[in-house]
Amino acid sequence: MPGFDSKAPGFIIDWSKRAVAEHPKGLQPYEVSFYSKLPNERLSYVVFYEYDPATQHGYIYLPGRTDECYRLNVNSIFRGVEGNWFRAWRVWDDVARPLIAGAKLTASNSSRD
Repeated sequence: MPGFDSKAPGFIIDWSKRAVAEHPKGLQPYEVSFYSKLPNERLSYVVFYEYDPATQHGYIYLPGRTDECYRLNVNSIFRGVEGNWFRAWRVWDDVARPLIAGAKLTASNSSRD
């Protein structure tokens, strides 16, 4: 693919690890939405993220052709690897982990109200 370097660090995916054949089952899925502001704010891209606290590794799913977000995503970025799970970039895990903890805390507190 022109302009795509599988050895370069990614924003959320560790491209050097390639697609994973299997990722751990039973992890909590999170839908991650990215918005752009050009020219007006709009939803631009959606991925699914699962974090395995036992291994401290996260996994990213890029929606494939049969997934609802596919058309939205490929209008923004098409890589030719959609429909696969990838290892998350360690920096993304470090950003996501406290957000997940905060979301769980908020959900726990609101269920007590």
